[in-house]
Amino acid sequence: MCMQTGDSCQWTNDSQRLILSNFESIRDSPTNLYHYVFPFCPSSSWLHKLYPADSLRVVKVIRGRPNKWGTCTREVPFDRDPEALAHRKDIIAVGLVSGKIVILDAITGSSGAVLSGHSESVTSLAFSIDGTLLVSGSLDGTIKLWDIQTGGVVKTIYALASSVSISPDATTISSGSTCSISLWDVKTGERRHIIDTATAADGVTCLNFPSATLGRLVSVSGGLVQQWDVSGNSTGPITSGHHIDFSSDGKRFVLCDKGPPTIRDTLSGQIIATLHSPGLDFSRCSFSPSDEFVAGVVHATIYVWNVAGAPRLVGTFTPHGSSIFSLVYAFSLISMHSDGKIRFRRIDGHSPDSTTSNAESTGRPRAKIMYTALQGEDGFAISVDLAGTIERWDLSTGLPEVLLQTPEKEDAIGVRLVNGIVIIVHRDHSFDSGWGVSKWDSEAGERLERKPLSGELSILDPTLDRDVGISKDGTTFYVVDSVYIRTWSVLTGENTGSLYHRNHTRTQTPLSINLEGPIIWIRSLGSPKAWGCDLNNLGSPPLGLSDLPSTLRLACLLGAGGARANTGQSRIIDTTSMKEVFRLPERFADPGKAVWDGRYLLVAYDNVELLILDFVHMALL
Repeated sequence: MCMQTGDSCQWTNDSQRLILSNFESIRDSPTNLYHYVFPFCPSSSWLHKLYPADSLRVVKVIRGRPNKWGTCTREVPFDRDPEALAHRKDIIAVGLVSGKIVILDAITGSSGAVLSGHSESVTSLAFSIDGTLLVSGSLDGTIKLWDIQTGGVVKTIYALASSVSISPDATTISSGSTCSISLWDVKTGERRHIIDTATAADGVTCLNFPSATLGRLVSVSGGLVQQWDVSGNSTGPITSGHHIDFSSDGKRFVLCDKGPPTIRDTLSGQIIATLHSPGLDFSRCSFSPSDEFVAGVVHATIYVWNVAGAPRLVGTFTPHGSSIFSLVYAFSLISMHSDGKIRFRRIDGHSPDSTTSNAESTGRPRAKIMYTALQGEDGFAISVDLAGTIERWDLSTGLPEVLLQTPEKEDAIGVRLVNGIVIIVHRDHSFDSGWGVSKWDSEAGERLERKPLSGELSILDPTLDRDVGISKDGTTFYVVDSVYIRTWSVLTGENTGSLYHRNHTRTQTPLSINLEGPIIWIRSLGSPKAWGCDLNNLGSPPLGLSDLPSTLRLACLLGAGGARANTGQSRIIDTTSMKEVFRLPERFADPGKAVWDGRYLLVAYDNVELLILDFVHMALL
């Protein structure tokens, strides 16, 4: 982390966050930097000032650009589950069940060397203080010392170890087993001393030489933290705890035990600070390289405190839900998860929220957005939130305007503004059918009429894979799923027709729709297929891909759309070349809803914000 000030520091910090958030996109094609990386840099970042979106002429972010980096995340999956994790300076080591050790860059997570030598799972790893040597313990009954520069084995010691460490002068290796700690001479491989710890069956779980000046070895075993000199004699206070991590100078350590983590003086064991938390037991804790932050883990949740002064909680987040087995704080906060992935996070010191929006968009408390509709030809989008608030969003400025406050709070699945009249299709328990259509005067804020929908209504369940819409003239409500197209009259609420279209899709993947006049264009989200049907004549033959309007033919939205949630990352595919021309950045990769009309991409997020992108330059190609 850059500790200086000025443009060079801003460039370093911004570049690290940019690479971490967009590593796969940049690796696949460096030109993606200009297509959909630089346009999404936070408005407060140095890179945004250097590369304004308008100058790139690819995509314009109308609304939704974060004003801070927040949490920048990258994940690295492994075919065989990782078992051990260690770091020093700008590299980390990951020990695998297969016996291999993978070296990764601590900033980006990019792969470096793979060390092969163990025949069974690597259970413990530790770097020398200068990062040139790595010691590993394995279930194959060997301890190996590696030269990181060459990838070769410097020394092999035949012993079973549950934890390992190497002294600051690189002359001594310590290893822990069920009931003892062994001290080994690096040159000869001979055991100098053995320390009887009389620990429980879980053995010695952690060993650490805090610093060269202290000349101590600290162990964790059987719920106790103990200190020893290099001859194996007990030298320090005994403290209860099950995990520790030291500050950069070794004079302090953070301790996980029952209750909140504590920061303690290494020599005396006295508590310096308590990191308050709501009655939780932390399994892992770690100092940042600058000693400014401390991170702690409870199951799948990470807590981060600023400890530069009086400790304060910076943020709490559970980004993926899988349990966290190990945690280290290098240039990034690096965690090892039960799903077999290592995750890298750069955390903004003020907010861990990765989708914090500009202040201009937060004029009032907001509820979760339940439905959005894009009226690109009219220059606006419409949203309905969980509180029944209907807003119009200007597509040129991204600014919202409240149109109505309605009682239609449950499962609004369709909305359109036509000549000042807001039409809403929503769940309505006052009707036997459970669904209704309402019309509101947007100027007067009054409901003009409400009527039930009739016919086959099970397809309206929001949990099903289907897309819905209201025609441009406001007379027809239509629903498309992987089997049927169904239409209702907005005037009468009656089901006016249906068409079995399975033969056109030959797929059960979710669908996304656009309306061009009386023609409804249907796209399969699993592959770039598209066809059109005339709403005035549902029995007519479908129109083919070559009949698509120019904007829709240029690109097809895949991976998200309709009323479906959590469908993955949104991508736009050129339906002629079948090549990807745009991908929503990783931090926006899990939208609750995405709507695309060939020029605008509109995404509603669970954090009650909208992302509005204008592809005017792409549409003109």
